[in-house]
Amino acid sequence: MANRAWALGDSLEHARYLPNRRIEIANIDERMRNLANMMDWMKYLPPIQFEKNHNND
Repeated sequence: MANRAWALGDSLEHARYLPNRRIEIANIDERMRNLANMMDWMKYLPPIQFEKNHNND
């Protein structure tokens, strides 16, 4: 998550809220849009399974 926040640092600084605490749509740039789409898409991926290494060298 830290890498995502770092990549969006500049975009998040320019984000503005409306009086009802929603984000102003005009301030959402391409990086924020891409990250939101990627995070939504990742919800549908199967869980990552790591192979266990059984070498006892």
